[in-house]
Amino acid sequence: MAGLDMKALGGRIAHYRRLNKMSAEDLAARSGAGLTRDIIANIETGRRKDIGVTQLMALAVALQVPLVALLLPITTPDQAVLTTPDLAREGGEMHWTALHLLHLFQGWTLAPQHPAAKRESLAQLAAIRTYGRLLRQLEEARARLEFPQDYPPAPETEKRTAVASAEAELQDQVAVLHGLGVEAGDG
Repeated sequence: MAGLDMKALGGRIAHYRRLNKMSAEDLAARSGAGLTRDIIANIETGRRKDIGVTQLMALAVALQVPLVALLLPITTPDQAVLTTPDLAREGGEMHWTALHLLHLFQGWTLAPQHPAAKRESLAQLAAIRTYGRLLRQLEEARARLEFPQDYPPAPETEKRTAVASAEAELQDQVAVLHGLGVEAGDG
């Protein structure tokens, strides 16, 4: 990804790798995406000058951290990390902090105006978050039914009703997603 501060990105990757008590070799093996121990070492030291989006996503998954935690300096949220032209002032510039960009990643609004593209993407993100929550609820309900010894006692009918209810809610949300142009399975 052109324009990334690779030294800072590498430092964040090294930080999370050490927190997870992983070697560079372990991280490479867990990441896949064509990453080797040497590539990980070069990224972490800033010698590597670019990284692919797929590789960055694979690293986030292997490290079990949000992708945004690798991309942005979340420990210094007020730090300016991006400068763009200010369309409201000729020749002006906008300085975007890590906090501003974090809001964009999370689908939060930065201004009261909502052009159509922004409205659609925010609606899609909200629906996807709900879909994810409902998937987790369904998995939990199914686990209570399948592994009763791991949960407090409950009548079998109550557990089956919880699964059926979660499945119905999920189906409704899939319909919402399809209406927003998002392809999703039914869990």
